[in-house]
Amino acid sequence: SIQGTKRPEPAGSEALPCAPSHLPAMAAAAAQVIGGIECTEDEPDDDFRPPTKGTSAVAKEEAESDKRSKEAEDVAGELEADVDAADEEEPAGPPRITEHWHQLQGVPRPDEFTGPRYLAWSSHGHVAVHPEQSRLEVQYAGTEPERVQRIKDTIGLKMAALSPAATAGAGVEPGAQLLIWPAERWEKAVFSASLGSSDEQVEAVACGDGFVAALTSSRLLRVFGLSGLPLGVVAVAGRSMALAARGERLLVVTGAPGRRVPSEGEDDALEYRLLDIGARSQCAAGRLPLSPGARLRWLGLSSELVPLAIDSRGVVRALIAAGPGSWGPAGGGGGEWTVVLQLAPEEARVGPLWTVDVRHNVLLVAELGPEALEPLPAELPEGLPGGLPPADAAAAAAEGLVAPGLERAFGHGAPLREIAWQLPLGPLSNCGNVVESALRESLMARHLEEVVSSKALSAVEGAKALAAASNARLKAALTLYVQFVKGDEQERALDVAAHLLAVAGGSKQLNNAQTIAERAGMFKLADKVAALPRVPAAAALQSAAPPSTPAGPQRAPAAAVPKVVQRETQPLFEPGEGEEVAGTQRSQPQASLSATPQRDLTPAPAPAAHAPAELPAPAPPAAAAAAAAPASTNPFARRKRPPSAT
Repeated sequence: SIQGTKRPEPAGSEALPCAPSHLPAMAAAAAQVIGGIECTEDEPDDDFRPPTKGTSAVAKEEAESDKRSKEAEDVAGELEADVDAADEEEPAGPPRITEHWHQLQGVPRPDEFTGPRYLAWSSHGHVAVHPEQSRLEVQYAGTEPERVQRIKDTIGLKMAALSPAATAGAGVEPGAQLLIWPAERWEKAVFSASLGSSDEQVEAVACGDGFVAALTSSRLLRVFGLSGLPLGVVAVAGRSMALAARGERLLVVTGAPGRRVPSEGEDDALEYRLLDIGARSQCAAGRLPLSPGARLRWLGLSSELVPLAIDSRGVVRALIAAGPGSWGPAGGGGGEWTVVLQLAPEEARVGPLWTVDVRHNVLLVAELGPEALEPLPAELPEGLPGGLPPADAAAAAAEGLVAPGLERAFGHGAPLREIAWQLPLGPLSNCGNVVESALRESLMARHLEEVVSSKALSAVEGAKALAAASNARLKAALTLYVQFVKGDEQERALDVAAHLLAVAGGSKQLNNAQTIAERAGMFKLADKVAALPRVPAAAALQSAAPPSTPAGPQRAPAAAVPKVVQRETQPLFEPGEGEEVAGTQRSQPQASLSATPQRDLTPAPAPAAHAPAELPAPAPPAAAAAAAAPASTNPFARRKRPPSAT
């Protein structure tokens, strides 16, 4: 064999295997072990190879993973810090108005907002609480902003109500006190009203003229004087909802007996009671209607003592009068609610409307704007014992109470918008507005007749309001009558005269309606109007008088007795008449009584032209002595004549 040359293979022989010394190299060429995994040519290497520990790829990936973990931890820490800071800081803005929001005064607010807010805001003033300063601000209508009462809040006030006479408030914890602050301080600045037990809780409060009322968790209605003196305890059948008071009237709303708190979309069954605190009587009671699936949003009484309720759908209902004439029971004690306004269309255009007061068929509201934020009082500086300094107080009075972030003034003295009542009536012969006005004024006049008859208003105020309402009712009805006459609608004109003009005090307007029909050539209409009964104005108060009489002894008024009975009658006998002149008459009383008529019956002397009349038989001595007495002025003696002689 020669080195460096190819060794010839024997003919017919097969290829021999490689030498054993070359097997490791051939195995390494045929298969590679990478990262502990054998990769052959049939299974070539790919991108799914796991990196080997200690290599540069593994180190790079570990560094990137650590970096990402550190960044995530930093972000989580920042988020936790923001959450903690948000918990510590006060909310920046007022709560938003939700679908079933309410502004019921005298009840706790529905959310957990802990910033300053209004607990009550009406035409009587406002009550604002500042929890961070433990301070309560009360401003009454007609007072200067510098005279705002700033009271220390020691009980954590959550509900409040006010009237021209006082302010009342309470907390929500069991055993919390019911406090009363009179508007005119005399002896004490604050009074405490005690409840039945330590676990009894105040759930609603209202304040009227001379009284404070509260609904408690024991299903009791408690009435107190302004000094905290208990005046009455009345049991209620359902859960507490709301209270409203004005003057001596109290409106109580509770849940229906046996009904639980409704779920979303369910109807809320409520009941109402209208009480006269001064007379300790019930004026009306029944069910409080709401829109389907709605909740009670606002409750109050107007300046004419009309109970009103607004639900979360924006429907305004009024309880106009009670008893006959107002769709109530014939015996009194109940009434029916009438829809007087729909707020939903206007709120869809300008945003939620915050109701403040109702007077003269007009709703006074504050526009909250499209932001739909609850109105809040302005933040005031801390550390001032008397509140704002004079310069800042004047500036605050000029700018009003401004909610944070909004350029709107809220609270007492803020500008309000007027929205007139509008009964839901359809068009009628192109005079739908006149029809609505005539019906509305008629209802209000009927209500004032009842209120004045029950003496719920003062004599001067009641007479003025009733006169204005009666004139407005007759004027609106006559205007509607003229519109129908002009439109040649005689039947409808006759209905107006029969239902709206033929009322107490409407005789003059009926005569005018008859004249208008005659001038228009509608003689049949004129005849029918002339046949309608004329009711005197005095019958209005008599028909509106409540049938029930208050408890206690009754005494007829002096005006009910005829004057002729009160006048003193003329005495039948003059002083000394019937007594003997010489002193012997007392010993003969029987003769005196029998002789006196003989003296009275002595005829006057007859004229000379006539024949002399026969004289009566001579009287006994006692009668003669009595005849010697002066002539009597007794009217009965002059009318009698002596019996003729037979």
